[in-house]
Formats: sequence, C-alpha cells, structure tokens
Amino acid sequence: MKAKLIILIFVLCALTRMDYGILSASTKIGSIYYELDPSTSTAVVVKNPSKYSGSISIPSSVTYNSKTYSVTTIGAGAFQACNALISVSIPNSIKEIKGWAFYRCTSLTSITLPASTDSINHSLFEECPALTAINVNSSNSKYRSIDGVLFNKAGTKIILYPGGKPGVYTLPDNVTLEIGAFRECYQMTGFNVSSTNPNYSVEDGVLFNKDKTTLIRYPIGKIGTSYSVPTGVKIIAPYAFKCCSALLSVSLNNDLRTMEGFIFQYCTGLTSITIPNNVSYLGATVFYGCTSLTSIAFPDNISQLKSDVCGACSNLSSVVICDNISSIVGYAFRSCTSLSSIYNCVTTPQQITDSVFRDVNKSVCTLYVPAESISLYQSANEWKDFIIKKLPTYTIIWKNADGTIIDYTTVEYGQTPTHADPTKPADAEYTYTFAGWTPSVSAVTGDQTYTATYTAIPRDYTIQVKLQNDSIIADGAYPYGTVLKVLAEPDNCFEFSRWSDGNTDNPRTIIVTGDATYTAEFGKLKYTIITESDNPSQGSTTVSK
Repeated sequence: MKAKLIILIFVLCALTRMDYGILSASTKIGSIYYELDPSTSTAVVVKNPSKYSGSISIPSSVTYNSKTYSVTTIGAGAFQACNALISVSIPNSIKEIKGWAFYRCTSLTSITLPASTDSINHSLFEECPALTAINVNSSNSKYRSIDGVLFNKAGTKIILYPGGKPGVYTLPDNVTLEIGAFRECYQMTGFNVSSTNPNYSVEDGVLFNKDKTTLIRYPIGKIGTSYSVPTGVKIIAPYAFKCCSALLSVSLNNDLRTMEGFIFQYCTGLTSITIPNNVSYLGATVFYGCTSLTSIAFPDNISQLKSDVCGACSNLSSVVICDNISSIVGYAFRSCTSLSSIYNCVTTPQQITDSVFRDVNKSVCTLYVPAESISLYQSANEWKDFIIKKLPTYTIIWKNADGTIIDYTTVEYGQTPTHADPTKPADAEYTYTFAGWTPSVSAVTGDQTYTATYTAIPRDYTIQVKLQNDSIIADGAYPYGTVLKVLAEPDNCFEFSRWSDGNTDNPRTIIVTGDATYTAEFGKLKYTIITESDNPSQGSTTVSK
C-alpha cells in the first residue's frame, strides 16, 4: 500500500510539472477553482479540469468553511487552452499573474490588468491570436497601455504586443524592447520606425537593431513565402520568426554568428534550411514544431545541441551532427517520429539520456558513425539502440575559377571538407585575392564540386611626366585604365617637339596600362630676319636663328 501511494504521488507531481505548474489540490468556489492557503488567508486561481468558458469574473475574495481568502494570484496555466473563454474580469486584489496563465486562449479578445498587478510573466498571453488589446488600469504603478500595447509605467519599454492587433506597428522613438515583446504578433503585417529612432531600424517591414546587425522580428502577418536575411546580420534574436507558418524557406547569410532560442518555433511551412558554417551558437527550441522540415545539418562551429532544438519536427527524417558537437542535452530530438537517418561525425559518442530521442523508434533508425568508432557507439548508452553503420564517403572536386581541377579529396558524410586557399595570377589589369568557394562549403551529403572565386583588385601603376630638363609635370600611382591628359608648355624661345615615345600630340591623352615615364622634348625657336637697304647696290640680307 505504501509503495502504491508513493507511485501515485510521483505521478501527480510529474503531471503537475508538465502542465505548467498547475496545482493538483484545488477547491471549487462558485464557477472558479482555487488553491487556498489558510496560513496567509490567500487564494490562487487555478485550472478548471473542465475548462473555463464565456466571460469569467474573478472576485477579490472568497469564503470557504467560514474563512475568507483574498484572491491575490492567477496561477500558472490557470486558463490554459480555454478556447471558449471570451473575457476575464480581474479584480484589484490580483498582484501576480504567473506564466502561461492565458496560454492558447484562442477566443480571448481583450483584457484589463488591474491597478494592483505588479508582476506578470512574459508567456502570459502566449498563442492568443484574437487578443487585440492589453489594457491596464490607469492607477497601476508598474504598467501602462499605449494603443493596446503593454509598456512599463514610464512608457520607455514595450513589454508585450497583443497577438491579434493588426496592421503595421510604428515603434515610438526612445523605447526599448523586452525580450520576446513581439513574439505573438499574429496579425501584424510590418514594422515602421522613424529615421531618427536611436535604437531600431526597419527594412522591408522587418525589425532590426539600429545598425542592422541583429534581426529582431519578422512579422507573422507579412505576405511572402521566402525571406533572405540581409548581409551584415550577425545575430537573430529570440522568437524572430516564431509562428511564421507562411514561410517555406529562409536563407541565412554567411555573416551570421548567433541564433538565439525559439527563432523558428512553429514555422510549420519551413521545408529546409541551411545553417551557415560561421554560426557558433544555437539556442534551445530553435526549430521546435517545424513539422515540414525534413532534414538538417548542424555545422562544425556549434559545440552543443540544446533542448528541443528540433523537438516535435514530426517529418524530420535526416540529421547531420558535425564532429565538434560534443554535447546533446535535454529533449533535443523528442517526437521526431519520422527520423530514419542520423549522421554523427563525432568520434567519441556524446553522453545522452533517453530524453534526447524520446518517441524516436531507434530500431528502424540508422546511425552512421566514423568507421573507427563503431564499437564505441555499440556500447554507448542510448546510441547502442540504433542500427549502427559506418559513415559513407564521397568525392569532393576542387576547381579554380578557370575550370581547371586543383585537387580531389574523399570525405565522410557529415564532415565539412577543407582545402588550402588557391591563387590566381595577376594580369595587367588586376591582382586577385581568394574570396571563397561556390557553392559555400558545407557538411558533405554527397559528391560535390567547389569552384574558387576571387576578388579583383585594380592594379596601380606609376606614371611620371617630365620635361627634358627633368622638371616633373606629374608623378603618381594610377589604376589600370585611368585616362590622363597632359600638356607640355615650353619656355620662351622654345617650342614643343615631341614626347620621348615619339608621340607629337600636345596636349596628349595617356591611358594607364603599366609603369611609364613620358618626357617632353623641346627645340629652340627658329626665326628669319630680313633686312633691306635703300641702296639698291647693297641688296638685302636674310639671317636665320
């Protein structure tokens, strides 16, 4: 009997934790359930096992067994998934509203926070797509509502944007954002900011920080099925694309370094994505609920796969884990029920628990590992339950820009191939620096050819123009192809003859094609003096100089 009681208590506690902390001991008073605390004479509104519906009015106090309790708190998940709940009247006695309190209340259209509320959780109105306004009693000392949006009292920080508020939202100048402030912008079609906003900028309706190195939020209601993250973006902030189910593809740039948590959560239309090699941090729950995603490869610079990174990706069939990923934690791939191939390039098996691949049928899923590590995986906890095979190998061809083959290499599946930077000889017009490979080098999934690309840098040449007495008219470095016009002006008693290269134009045009010196050559002026005499016998005299 004692053993059964212990098991029952354990199960109840487990269910409580999974259901966002809903308290199992509750008392129904009127139409509302409470947890009562006789020691403090306070009551917490808790979940109705049959769901709340319609319009609910929470009293400021309740009486039970002749004792009066002040209703001070709305508990975590109290109205969770009450899809028929339209409105809730909250009394001034409520000081705290805990996390997930109105989670998935899909019919809730508006709510007013009382003056007494001084603590709310950021997940308060998670997945409430009909909520058009979050109103606040004007006497509340901590919060205020501006045009239905929840701010801090000073109006300097946006706390939460209501999920059902439609249209384009213009951020006021001189405000900052709570993390995840726009996580629920279901009906928003775009952002707008003034050019003088010191903190934020907008491009094509998408919100960025001022210098556009961080992408903050892509509006859920924005029209379009594809999006390319602009060059220069290094960080994608939490919740940036959450619930953007219309997006089928998102192209990530090679400048990207950090992908925070929950970025693509519930992007149910996303079919594929390539994580750039430069990404070194990947947060938790990044791809949770991406039910159309079929494959994913995690690049070399990531060292850990966090909890729920691909949780509930029900159509995910193939995963590549590159060789620097030494840690996989939490529920990384739970409920990936279609998973059939895992390419784990790590030589030493990661230590994992049964939660990592919870609900994955390991008996029909093939785990490919380095050939020298097969025995290690066959004895490693959890990994040993998969069908284990050695990683296949593929041929990589490296070509120069002119199509000539530089090299061949053989690489195991999931490894990221590398090659020394090739060179391209300079020509008269340019020198060349290696710019990278096309396509971008990524984890190997088959035979691949990479072609070198180069940046052309115009060559500079020294041009000197001088007179025959060595005085310099012009002397400088000019890029190939520059057009110069020069004029040689003779002194008195001299005239221009030619340039040292035989050209006789003056002024002349010089097109820069290499280092060169041009010298202007001059000759003395020649003139004729004719003298005539009145005496015919003396005739005339002609003198030339």
